[in-house]
Amino acid sequence: MLKRNQGITLIALVVTIIILLILAGVTISFVAGENGILKRATEAVEVMNEAEAREKLEITLAQLKIDKYSVEEYNKETYINQEINKEGMNIVENIVMVDGWKFEIDRDKLQIVSSLGQGSENKKIEIVAKTVSNQTFSKATITYTIKFDGELKSIQINGENVDIPLSVNNEYILEKQVDENGTYTIYVIDKKNGYQMAQAIVSELAEDIEIKTVEELVRFRDKVNLGATYEGKKVTLKNSLDLSQLCNETLGSWIPIGDNEKRFEGNFEGERKYTAKSVYE
Repeated sequence: MLKRNQGITLIALVVTIIILLILAGVTISFVAGENGILKRATEAVEVMNEAEAREKLEITLAQLKIDKYSVEEYNKETYINQEINKEGMNIVENIVMVDGWKFEIDRDKLQIVSSLGQGSENKKIEIVAKTVSNQTFSKATITYTIKFDGELKSIQINGENVDIPLSVNNEYILEKQVDENGTYTIYVIDKKNGYQMAQAIVSELAEDIEIKTVEELVRFRDKVNLGATYEGKKVTLKNSLDLSQLCNETLGSWIPIGDNEKRFEGNFEGERKYTAKSVYE
């Protein structure tokens, strides 16, 4: 009888061990697997930490909005940098590092443009940006050339994700068409979360302008004569201008604004309103 009980006890022990092993396997997978509790908990902590860093920056930017209209020495370059650094954050161009998290800000609007995640700068990533306007100065094409001997994880331009082009001879080349003047920041992240960024400044596109001086009128005229149509744009003459220094016998006569080939096609407003049609009739 004792032997029989011992046999049952041994079988029960083996079964128990097998069950524990099975449960342990399930538990390990459930806790540490691809979608396990540990991974989800880590992701939740990261989301919380990023949210706290973002809130910290937003509070500082809110104070800067007040300073913009109340502090005499305020400016969007050195003053913003100074105040952000005072709060224990680091700022490089438009990128602010807060407790290991990176955010891109708009210095004019004093708001966060995009969240750029974690990681450290990878100086092995080289970025060259080149801007070319079209013949009518209505659009510009920005060509970004990324030199990197490795794989990229993501590319953002002003916070918007773009497709990663194929690498040819360790170069990634992509183009972006824009129709507004401004700063276009490209942010590149590699597979190890190393990052690099560069900026392209577009400033030659025709846009709504106000002319207050002879020099501004001359710049407007020259741009039209180069091909800028200003179609859909408004040009406002704010002051009466004395052109005698440009039109006397010594300096030569006034050069007209546009001709039948390079036409001004926007709206010109001053003491009275002019349109492209009235200018050429």
